[in-house]
This record gives sequence, C-alpha cells and structure tokens, in this order.
Amino acid sequence: MNQELFDTVREFVAEDLNGRFGDAFVFDPILVEPRIDHDGDEYLRIDIIFDGDQQHLDPSWTVGLIRRVRSRLRESGMDASLSPHYNEKSEWEWYQKREERRKSRLAAR
Repeated sequence: MNQELFDTVREFVAEDLNGRFGDAFVFDPILVEPRIDHDGDEYLRIDIIFDGDQQHLDPSWTVGLIRRVRSRLRESGMDASLSPHYNEKSEWEWYQKREERRKSRLAAR
C-alpha cells in the first residue's frame, strides 16, 4: 500500500459522497489509513467526518460505497479492502483524542 492508493481512495470517496449528497453535507476530513485485521490481512480504514443531519445520510445508499469505490479503483489498476466509518463533526475532537491514544499504545509495543 502506498500514498498514491490512499490519495486515490480519498478522492473517490469524496467524489462519490459529494455527488450523492451535494450541499446537504460537508465531508471533511476523509482519512485513509492502513490497518491489519485479526487474521493479519491489510485493509484501508476510511474515516469520513461529516457535518449535516445524520437522518439524511441514507444507509441503504452509503453501504454501497465500498462497491462503488472498489470498482473505480480496479478501473485505475488498483485494489484494496475498504472499511468506511462515518463520524459526526461534533464528535471529531473526541475521536481524534481516542485515535491519538490508540496510536500511542501501538507505538509503545
């Protein structure tokens, strides 16, 4: 996995979400980070920070984000397992602190 892949995933996710929701939401930032699952397989965790009315964030549509982005990645000659996570902007500060603590614990190992 490399920075080009991370940037491409971020771009495709932003285009997909903004294309569907337009001005109803602001999706920023969109963070892409490599992770390893419990089986030792690599995947990309995508943290999508949004500002807008969560009731309008249609889960029947957002669940297809993985399929749509992976399809575009493959057309570009790339592939990755994806795991998107949506976080409200109002919870962003708490989330950032939690992630910093998690990374500190991992670095101490």
